[in-house]
Parts: sequence; structure tokens; C-alpha cells
Amino acid sequence: MPNTKQEDDTIERAPHYNTRKVEAINFIRHMDFATGNAFKYVWRHGLKDATTLEKGKRNYYIRDALVHRPALMGIDEAAFLTRLVSTVADELEVPEFELLVSLIWAASGDYDMLIARAKQLQLFPVSVERLIIG
Repeated sequence: MPNTKQEDDTIERAPHYNTRKVEAINFIRHMDFATGNAFKYVWRHGLKDATTLEKGKRNYYIRDALVHRPALMGIDEAAFLTRLVSTVADELEVPEFELLVSLIWAASGDYDMLIARAKQLQLFPVSVERLIIG
């Protein structure tokens, strides 16, 4: 049975991804799987699932990115995406904005900011160093 126009609109323009001036997909398509998923969960924080569930999913993918450290984008692309996310900074809480920026730079291979944010926000029950070293 074909989708209705309303179903197509919900699939292509889900409100929890399109509530800001810029769509989440504009960032996520430049990232690896783990970093992109973490970005997605920070972006839609409080807009779809229960906050606790969203944070758990976010932390899972941040942990995966920190352990495996993929890097798909260059520095110029990360700088562009940082400027782009800055256009919606006023629509985000400071910790979420800073986490989004750190995920952008992690996708370029610079994980220092993400490690610092993970420590600052106490995202994991163990130290980030212990998490990374194993």
C-alpha cells in the first residue's frame, strides 16, 4: 500500500530533525556512523524520545566514536560545519551546542574537544581515559 502524502512528509521532514533553521542531515551526511548518530541524538534532544533514552543512545555512540576514532572529513569541512551549526546556537542549550561542535571536530579526527566535553558532562561512569585505553 502506498504511503500517504502526510507519511512521506513525516519520513522526509521529521519534526524532531527539522525544528531548527538548518536540518540535522546537513551535518550527519558528512560524518561516520558513530559520530553521525551521536550528533543526531544531541540534535534532537528532548524532541522525540524520553530524555533519558536519548542520552543513553547519545552516550553509546560517543563511546563508540571514542573507542574506534573514525575520521572522514577534513579540517576545512569541519570548519564549515562549525560555522553552520553556529547559525542555530541560539536554539540550543550551551552544553548541547558545545557537544555538537566537538562531534564535528571528532569527525575530522580531532577528538580532544570531545574527550574534554565527555569529562565535563560526566557522560560515562568510568573515566574517559579508561574507556579509551580499555
